[in-house]
Amino acid sequence: MNSPTWAEEERDRGGAQEQEHDRARELAEEQRRGIGALLGDQMTGGVAREPGRRLGRRQPGRRRLQAGEELRRGPAPERRRLRLHGLASGWCGGLTRCPGVDEAALDAQQASDPWPGAKHADFAAGEAIGRAVGARVLTFAQGDLVGLTNPLLPPVGPPPVGPGHWIYTPPPLIARGNLGARPFFLTSQDQLRPPPPPAFGSAAFNVALAEVRQISDTRTQEQIDIANYWNVNQSPRSQTAFMGIARELIVSHHRSEAEAARIMFLMSAAAFDALIGCFDAKYHYWFIRPAQADAGIHTVFPTPQHPSYPSAHSCFSGAYSGVLAAAFPSERARVAAVAQEASLSRLYAGIHYRFDFETGLELGRRAAALALAADLDQVAPGTK
Repeated sequence: MNSPTWAEEERDRGGAQEQEHDRARELAEEQRRGIGALLGDQMTGGVAREPGRRLGRRQPGRRRLQAGEELRRGPAPERRRLRLHGLASGWCGGLTRCPGVDEAALDAQQASDPWPGAKHADFAAGEAIGRAVGARVLTFAQGDLVGLTNPLLPPVGPPPVGPGHWIYTPPPLIARGNLGARPFFLTSQDQLRPPPPPAFGSAAFNVALAEVRQISDTRTQEQIDIANYWNVNQSPRSQTAFMGIARELIVSHHRSEAEAARIMFLMSAAAFDALIGCFDAKYHYWFIRPAQADAGIHTVFPTPQHPSYPSAHSCFSGAYSGVLAAAFPSERARVAAVAQEASLSRLYAGIHYRFDFETGLELGRRAAALALAADLDQVAPGTK
């Protein structure tokens, strides 16, 4: 690659930021299990790291997050930590286990000597708010319709048969994504449906297929590393990559808790709707995967069990980067470059054509635009 990767850009930025955070890290060390336990580990736990961390993407873990908060707020994090403890207890109240939260550490904080001006009042208030919000979220989620539409059955299926169509070969089970799910901002399932891909066998298709084959035949270790990184850190298992970037930007740009919550919600909700549009398009066009069109293409990892067009990774990346670009205009080029790398990772892996990820990025940006234009008071009716 001629252009720098995310990790390389981050190393350049890192020097100045490290000086700013040196003293803050010392203070943050004393609060290792505070806000970092609640926010840092939730996104960084289980992250795969490449050899030498050349593509490590600089995940901002608990100490870095604490450092930014400490710098900005002085002594206030002690009180804020108790409030977050209560909120965490609340929103986890309906779950068997609270993912990413060091519950023992939070319990120890609750039992410790209170902040002199609060007398545990912040904890009680935070817990009450958290439990109320958590209950409403869980109730709303029960009707999200995720995973209920089987693309193999009418009205979506059965799959078409013939040249240019993706061939489902079980096992594993066919992926449903957010096909048929209840959206946050869309008014119909096909609202984001893109135009069709290049016709199978056309000149445009053959050029795109030849690019995938050429990369498969000459794939570099760097391309393999990029493919593997994004396959783990932006996947059904984890959205660590972009959420980690969002957290770093929120801290470095000194955004408030309310602003942070809004940014993270808009990212997640826009990505949710982008995945609805993405899988609507996948099962409308049923387009063939590169390795099915050319048996000489070798993939870095097994091809996902759903059609090729458009790329779901790119739908996610377009949505995430669209929201972040609006929230942090000075970082627009930076987040766009990350979205491009995430998308290219699927081409490097041999599982997508270039037109798959270009269309996916545009679809995701359209979902982000809808989210950013929405009146959030009208989102999730019945949960207030």
